[in-house]
Amino acid sequence: MCRPHRCVASRELLKHHQRCTSSQCPVCTPVKQYVQKQRQVSLSQANAARQQQQQHQQQQQQVQQKTQARVLLFVTLQSWLGPVCVWSDSYAWGETPCLSPDDVGNKCGCCVG
Repeated sequence: MCRPHRCVASRELLKHHQRCTSSQCPVCTPVKQYVQKQRQVSLSQANAARQQQQQHQQQQQQVQQKTQARVLLFVTLQSWLGPVCVWSDSYAWGETPCLSPDDVGNKCGCCVG
């Protein structure tokens, strides 16, 4: 058992705080208010993190949907036009179909032949 006087006083305060039910208690009310405020901060931080995660998941789904749409377009082009390759360009998505080796100087390695 601890002998210093402060330990005994601290233990008594903790016991009082655990048992006190008064909303007007000058000892417990500030402590309870602080604890409540800290819980609210923690909850708001958890909610913000959850929102960020949901936004990230939505963005990932949008990227995946766009990628799937582009793959479908590419496959459709191939089925209509025969073999089609894709070369980089400065367009928004960076891909434009290169339909033949005769395409105005915009040839990639797989069309040249």
